[in-house]
Amino acid sequence: MAITPDGGFAGPLPRPGLNGTLSYPDSAGTVHGFQIRVEALTHALKPVFDESSGRNRRAMYPHRMSDTQFVLGLVTVGQSERQAFTQFLGGFAATLLNPGASTVSVMTVNVPVRNFTRRGIPLSGFEWGVKLGQTVFHSQVVFETSWSPVDGPSDPVASGVPGASAVGDPAVQYFYPFGTQLSGDQVPGGGPLPEWAQVLAGLARLLDPASWGQ
Repeated sequence: MAITPDGGFAGPLPRPGLNGTLSYPDSAGTVHGFQIRVEALTHALKPVFDESSGRNRRAMYPHRMSDTQFVLGLVTVGQSERQAFTQFLGGFAATLLNPGASTVSVMTVNVPVRNFTRRGIPLSGFEWGVKLGQTVFHSQVVFETSWSPVDGPSDPVASGVPGASAVGDPAVQYFYPFGTQLSGDQVPGGGPLPEWAQVLAGLARLLDPASWGQ
């Protein structure tokens, strides 16, 4: 896969202090990257557990550790660099909102000096406005974590929208939010069991991202 350096940014002066990299793949498989200054980094782990209680004590049954949201404090110097970074985030937003993509594009954050590598989706970071004469811009980007090293190998997240064939499937009338839900032992349409089996097969197709584009 090709990697575009610095989000396509090439300033007239050197860019000292770069200590982090943000990157994401687009729908064509090209990986776009942007080197940036990270001045602050906040992240944490939380346990995933079950809990039970008795008359005098409570018990905790931990299963695994999970990442919370992480926050980057970023610095851009000069209007041209700030504009290039904003365009980089805009390109990621356009990729993320593409309904035809087969996987959800997530951003990889790498800060080698902190031995930090995560993948996630920015929940903030798009800013507007500037102070008169301002040359150094501080921004904070909050990420929802989708992968961290404690998770092991990661798989792409399926995405997409149902195609016309899926929307026209008879099972749609029993699938929220298109229709009403069945309750108890109610049979779809009051028909025999074979019809119920067909509806289950239709629901399975609706829930399978691989069939959405068909």
